[in-house]
Amino acid sequence: MYVWTPPQYGQAAYKHVHFPVIELLHGVPGEARDWIIKGGMPGTLATMMAHGTLEPAIVVMPTIDPGGVDTDCSDTPEAKGAKWLADDVPRLLARHFRVLPTPKAWALVGLSTGGFCAIKLAMQYPKVFGIGAGMDSDPFVGDPAVLADPALRWANAPITLAQQRPAVQLFAATSAQDTWSPPSHITALQRVVRYPTVLAPPYILSQGGHNWGTWGRMEPRLFSWLNTVLAPPQKMRTSGTLGKVFHGILDP
Repeated sequence: MYVWTPPQYGQAAYKHVHFPVIELLHGVPGEARDWIIKGGMPGTLATMMAHGTLEPAIVVMPTIDPGGVDTDCSDTPEAKGAKWLADDVPRLLARHFRVLPTPKAWALVGLSTGGFCAIKLAMQYPKVFGIGAGMDSDPFVGDPAVLADPALRWANAPITLAQQRPAVQLFAATSAQDTWSPPSHITALQRVVRYPTVLAPPYILSQGGHNWGTWGRMEPRLFSWLNTVLAPPQKMRTSGTLGKVFHGILDP
C-alpha cells in the first residue's frame, strides 16, 4: 500500500496532532497505484487541503485483492480480504503514524469494486470505519462471479448489512449512462437504509461511463461532502495505545 502524509504532519506545530485517514480503494481489475497514475492522487486531495476545502488527512492506497484474489473485500477460505482492509491495514497505520483512533476519523473512498468495498466495509465494521463513499459501485447485492456461495455473498452484501443499522455515513455516486452501476442500484440501497445509518442524497451525473474521467468529475462533490463528516486533526499527548485500537474488533 501507498501512504501519503499532509505537509502539516511533519511540522513542529503539529507534533502532538493526530490525523484522520482517507483510504482509497481501487477497482478490479486494477491496483493501488492506479489512484496515482490514473487518478492523480494524492495531488487532488493535497490541493483541496492546501485551499482549506478539506481537512488535512493521511491518504492511504492499499491493494484490495492481495495476491490477485478478488473476494469483493470479503473473508473467504481462499483469502481474507476483509481482515486485510479492516484489521491489518488500520493496525499497521496506527502502529507507524499519528492517526486518530475513532471511526469518525476513518473514511473509505472507492470506485467500481472499490466503491462496493468502501460502502460494504463501513457497514460491516462500523467500529473501524465511520464513513464509506463509492463511485460507480458494483451492485450492492454482490457479484455471483466473485462469491459463488449465495450465503457468503448475501452476508457480505450492503443490502443485507443495512439491516444491522450501523452508525455510519455513506455516499454513493454514479452516472445515468453507467449500465454496470445504474442509479437503480443506489435507489435499492436507499430503500433499506435506516437511521443511524445515513446515506447522503445520491449524486447522479447525466453523462459518463465507467472510467477515470467520470470518477474525476464526481470527486469534487464527494470530497466536499467528506469534509462535512470526517473528523478534523486533533491534539493527543500519547500514542502508546493506538497500535491496540483495532485489536479484537473483528469477530474471532
